[in-house]
Amino acid sequence: MPEPTTIPPEREVDVLRSALDLLRARLPRSWETTIEEETRVDGGLRADAVVRLRNPEGVPATLVIEAKRLVEARDLPRILEQLSRLIEQMRTQMTAAGGQAGTLLPMVVARYLSPRTRERLEDSGTNYADATGNLQVIVDRPALF
Repeated sequence: MPEPTTIPPEREVDVLRSALDLLRARLPRSWETTIEEETRVDGGLRADAVVRLRNPEGVPATLVIEAKRLVEARDLPRILEQLSRLIEQMRTQMTAAGGQAGTLLPMVVARYLSPRTRERLEDSGTNYADATGNLQVIVDRPALF
């Protein structure tokens, strides 16, 4: 009997949901997650998703996600700049509303991230996931690797 084949996600939204499923499956069960897709921030910017994590002690962290069907290493400067602007705008917006921004971290998700692309993301301190199962999420506070 032939092994079942997994059809890779074609649309960005499918890539995003695949990566979010992978993230949820790997997080400790005691952690809470809240996921908002298509999150708009002031200035006309939009995150493909925002994932709010909370450890059992209640310490929060937020992943700001940019989803792409395909990411090449040459695309990273533009993607990372976009994430940086998003995070800065979110931080400003939260602070202006009287809240604390807490830890805001960039994350790139794609159908597949090559070893070179993953290395460049790691060098830039950017979390990542892809539909093939590659995942790296590093959060200093609350501690998560």
